[in-house]
Amino acid sequence: MKTRKRDTAGAVLVLAVVMLAAAGTLGQDKVPAAPETPGTARKLDLPALLARAREAAPDVDAARARVTAAEAQLDQAIWAPYSQFSTKTFVTVVPEKHIVTDSRGAVLLESGGHQADNMGLGGGEIGPLIKFELEGGIPIYTFGKISGARHAAEEGVSARKADVERIERELELNVRQAYWGVKLSREILYTIGEGRGHLDKALRLVQEKLDKEEDGFTEVDLLKLKLFAAEVDRRELDGRLGEAKALSAIRFLSGGEESERLDVDDAPLDVVKDKLQTLDWYRYQASLSRPEIRGLRALRNALKAKVEMREAGFYPDFLLAGELGVTWAPLVDDIHNPFLYDPYNSKYWGAGLLIKLDLDFGMDQARLNEARAELAAMSADEKRAVNGLLLEVEQAYLDAQKAEKELAVSMEGRKLAKGWLAAVMQGLAAGVNSTSDLTDALIEYFSISLAMHKAIYDYNTSMAKLLRATGLEDWK
Repeated sequence: MKTRKRDTAGAVLVLAVVMLAAAGTLGQDKVPAAPETPGTARKLDLPALLARAREAAPDVDAARARVTAAEAQLDQAIWAPYSQFSTKTFVTVVPEKHIVTDSRGAVLLESGGHQADNMGLGGGEIGPLIKFELEGGIPIYTFGKISGARHAAEEGVSARKADVERIERELELNVRQAYWGVKLSREILYTIGEGRGHLDKALRLVQEKLDKEEDGFTEVDLLKLKLFAAEVDRRELDGRLGEAKALSAIRFLSGGEESERLDVDDAPLDVVKDKLQTLDWYRYQASLSRPEIRGLRALRNALKAKVEMREAGFYPDFLLAGELGVTWAPLVDDIHNPFLYDPYNSKYWGAGLLIKLDLDFGMDQARLNEARAELAAMSADEKRAVNGLLLEVEQAYLDAQKAEKELAVSMEGRKLAKGWLAAVMQGLAAGVNSTSDLTDALIEYFSISLAMHKAIYDYNTSMAKLLRATGLEDWK
């Protein structure tokens, strides 16, 4: 039965170290010190790590770039109505042309002297002809086409910004877990060191009594203690491995270079300073703050604006339109007659109300049906996703409740285990207790201590996951 207890304790130790699922000793007399490492490591607390990760994470940079692209699309939607102007410039060559009149002013001949010149086949000079045209219009009323496009682009920006927050909240959760993982490993190492002190005292005591050939202990008792000491050494190696992995995760998440040495602060792992609120409070916060919910809402609003744009497609656009044109050929005489069209030298302009309607009603109806179907699908997806996210909040809340209760129980259990171990050590010195009693006490002390570490870690991570589920950046 005692061997069974030892095996159970060993399994608890493996689970705690490998999964980083324990937390530090609460109310301990000593602060666990970081193991000595070569080189100088930059120590950061949790807020500094979070801020650094937000600035350096490639995923966040990519999401911010997508926000910039969405803002550029919004600028396009704003300027598009006022970008319906165009210019054309045409340049060619023409033969010289002159107006010849008689004494009464009647036109007799229009050429450079003979017909060949007029046709540009020879005899006369060749000169340039430049024609410039400007035309366009400013929308006055479009039945919602312009406002719909702008609204859709604005909602697109909102959706992209919500995605940035989603990535940041995921990153923050991972950073918190890695930060607590480092402290967890050091708490485990500290607990092992604390227990090793009791174990070494017992080994010395038993060895002295055996050397003096005093009654009460046998070589088997000494072997049991040495075997347990070897198991503790193995657990210590696991703890150091867990610490190294957690530090690597911190360097990766915070954007550190491979050669950069980062470390966490020396403060002991403690319970996060937050109290559980009601489930309704967290659900309400999630409905306001969860970036996924706001992103889905923005996408739905964008599709709604698209439907409004398609509906407006059946109605005409009213524009204030105008045009301006200038044609100039220096080797061609200008005809100063308002009733004659002069293709070589002329100026014209005009402005007025333009009513424009594209007569593709079949395509308009198909586009409208498509937009309405997309909106209906998005609304259904949004409802399902929101229900799933609120379920995630409820599950995270239940996990936090359970972790809170387990934390209180394990804290009390560790106090009892520590008292038990102290009593056995005193009894061992007096010859009242056996090494089996000490081994049992040590095993239970380690098991319950690690269970308390696990309870603190579980509570912290469950509160972090609840924070992530509600979409809040930090505890309020």
